[in-house]
Formats: sequence, C-alpha cells, structure tokens
Amino acid sequence: MQLIAYGAGGCGDTLFLSNAVVVFPSPIAGFDYVNVQNPDPLSGTVEFTNTSIGATNFVWNFGNGNSSTEVNPIERYNAYGDFLASLIAINQFGCTDTIEQLVSVDFFNGLFVPNAMYPGHPNAGVANFLPKGVGLATYEILIYDDWGNLIWQSTALDANGRPTEAWDGTFNGEPVQQDAYVWKVTATFMDAKIWRGKEYPGGKFKKSGTVTVIR
Repeated sequence: MQLIAYGAGGCGDTLFLSNAVVVFPSPIAGFDYVNVQNPDPLSGTVEFTNTSIGATNFVWNFGNGNSSTEVNPIERYNAYGDFLASLIAINQFGCTDTIEQLVSVDFFNGLFVPNAMYPGHPNAGVANFLPKGVGLATYEILIYDDWGNLIWQSTALDANGRPTEAWDGTFNGEPVQQDAYVWKVTATFMDAKIWRGKEYPGGKFKKSGTVTVIR
C-alpha cells in the first residue's frame, strides 16, 4: 500500500507499507443430493453430498424447518414436493458463502400391515394394531373374526397419507379373545399407483392376511 502526503508548501512524502491489507480467501459453497430408495414405508430420505471448496464449517437448512451442521447430512422429509434447501460454507477466517437449491423429494409411498398385537402392553405400538404407511390417497382396512363378522374398519388418513386410526383389540367395547383375525386392505397412492398387497414368501402379493391378538 502506498500513501503520499503533501504539505502546504507543496512538499510531499511517500510511505510504503507491505502487507498492510490482508485479503482472506472466500469459500465456495456447493452441494448435490439424491433421493434414497428405502424399503421402509416411512421413506422420503434425502442424502446430501457437500461439494464446497475451502470451507471448514457448515450450516444446512433443509427447507422443512430442520437444520444441521454435519458435513454430509441425511434428512428424512415427511412429505414429497420441492423444498428450498440452503448451505452456508464457512472457512477458518470466518468468511462465508451461501448456496440455495430446490430439492425435489420424490413420490414415496408404502404400506406395511403388522401381523400381531399385544393389548395392554405399555408400548402403544405393540398394544395396538396400526398399519404403517405414507403417500396414500385412499385406504380402507377391514378386520373380520372367524365367522366372517366385521369387527373393525378404518379409512382415516392424515395429510401425508398415513393411517391414523388403530385397532385396540376390542369389539363393541369388549376385548376379543386371543386368536388370529383376518384383515383386508384396499389402497391407492398419491401417484395413482394401486397397492399390490403384502408380499409373502415366493414373491406373491395378497391384499389380505391375519393379525394375531396375544393376551
């Protein structure tokens, strides 16, 4: 850096300073992502790959209200669609760079029907019969006893297409006896696909099965 100063009489002087101003390098933020194909019905998992250059710390915002400071985070979204994700890359000098990118969470759907329940168990997930699914547009489940009597049914779904009603192992307010009960399900997904049914050994799919009530 050079400084030249002049006095009232026109005389001047020059000062040279080396390394008076230090310009620190800035990082370059960048990332890629991929939708993870997960057999778990509650999918919607996105894997982020950090491609930033010259950064040591990171702040992620996934566009769904969640954030992370991991280098390569994995985020599970509870809905499909486009989310504006951002990454702030920070280097050792405190310099930052920010990138924003639309993350498209693919249609993800699935439906799993459990085969047993234990009424009275302290764990609600064990005590009740609740199919797990997501991305359902229509859904109906029927449960029958050995004589073909309909003892429970539900069509309830939340905004993300998840079943919300569970069977507690009763009929008309009375506990049913320990036994295997037949369930039948019809369902379609938000991407217009029809649920093929539960997969059984041999690669066969059936839209019916049994749930055993254990007491």
